Amino acid sequence: MSAVELAAKLGVRYTTAWYVLRRLRIAMSQREEQYLLNGEVDVDDMFLGGVSPGRPGRSTHKVPCLIAVSLDEQSCPKYMRVTPVDGWDPFEVCQRVVEMVDVNATLKTDGMGGSNHLSDVGYTHIRTVSARLGEDEHFSPVLHTQIANLKAQMQGTYHRRPSKRYIASYLDEHCFLFNRRHIQVGIMDRLLNACALSVPIRVAEPA
Repeated sequence: MSAVELAAKLGVRYTTAWYVLRRLRIAMSQREEQYLLNGEVDVDDMFLGGVSPGRPGRSTHKVPCLIAVSLDEQSCPKYMRVTPVDGWDPFEVCQRVVEMVDVNATLKTDGMGGSNHLSDVGYTHIRTVSARLGEDEHFSPVLHTQIANLKAQMQGTYHRRPSKRYIASYLDEHCFLFNRRHIQVGIMDRLLNACALSVPIRVAEPA
């Protein structure tokens, strides 16, 4: 839910609604940081944002991100982590992956930039060269679907890309809900528990 919609539902100012959502997302972020993906994990790069006219490919103004999804025995998605990155430097990519995925996991990637040193930090790394796949094929159909769902959710809820300053918390919100999607009852209790256990931090002004 966007701050505009929450403000209308509660009958409060936009800034009040924004502060409420910001604090909830901080609690979700702190909760997600406690868990690492394990087992078989697919990792890929993605870009969030609208169209950047005249700036194709990696020269775009969109926010670059890494997405990782762990799979079960039937190759269905279990858990997800997504994080923005500053670029595709191998050190940056390795650092972000280590923050999301247990070092004992088996990673599968395509030939994304910066991924060629993942085995150096201890991962079992399997690479699939995209050039060898068909035009409509993706090395991980599960990741392809989750990237499309994430982009649709962002666009459908917020109608624009959240500012780069706060986009990490929006991504953690998406992962918090996705990773608890099978909870039939009690999701609100999980969120309230996360809020109660979160470390208070200063919340900046809306951007």
